[in-house]
Amino acid sequence: MPPSRAAMPSGPFCDMVKLGQHIFVHTRKYASRFAGNSLSCSDRHLDAGRLTSSAPLWAAYVAYPACRKRNGRVNSFEQRIQGCFRVSINGHVPPLGSNVLLALQSYAYFLAKGAPTGVLLKGRGYPRIAKPALPMSYRRGRSVYRTHCALCHGVDGQGQLTEVGERGGAAMGRAIV
Repeated sequence: MPPSRAAMPSGPFCDMVKLGQHIFVHTRKYASRFAGNSLSCSDRHLDAGRLTSSAPLWAAYVAYPACRKRNGRVNSFEQRIQGCFRVSINGHVPPLGSNVLLALQSYAYFLAKGAPTGVLLKGRGYPRIAKPALPMSYRRGRSVYRTHCALCHGVDGQGQLTEVGERGGAAMGRAIV
């Protein structure tokens, strides 16, 4: 589990951690030159990257460097973040060494405090979903989507606009440390 929200350090490192958290939660606002859509990192990594079994940032940080199936190469954590901007945010890759990447790494480092490296941590990634007992059905799928998904993703799957015009919202885990 990540440190409590109250355990934030003080000083220049704290400032970088907070900037990383702001970029993570409000990507379009704090890293607009690299964002190609209205998604934020926390749309995929819930509760600002803190929530177990929702691709938590603390579990990802200690898993790198690692070989990625997507490109068949060993990637650093910084390169992994670049991939998120390219694929999930559909944007431009922040250059290696940029303040955007440094801030996101600082935030991940803070969340991973005390976590062991080289271990697949419980709660990393997303839970495996069992194969459904029934064959696929558009009708049943629509019912499940309306009941369990539309609250966050919207009836049309395009998300919900927040009061500041971002996709997502409280249900998408936009908590601030």
